[in-house]
Amino acid sequence: GYPSSQEHIAWHNRLISRLNEISGSIAKEKINRGDLEAFMNDWLVTHIAQEDARLAQYVGNSTAPD
Repeated sequence: GYPSSQEHIAWHNRLISRLNEISGSIAKEKINRGDLEAFMNDWLVTHIAQEDARLAQYVGNSTAPD
């Protein structure tokens, strides 16, 4: 399996937890724009563009025909 799978799963769990907190703030109409921007940056720029890209590369390399 993917060597960093446990770390990757933990990162997803942290993102979900942060998203739940932000969603709760939005529901209460007490959104902190800075928190939302930091979350979006962490999720889109850091996680998807870097971490998910590493996972995709690993999957692509491990399924390539010999």
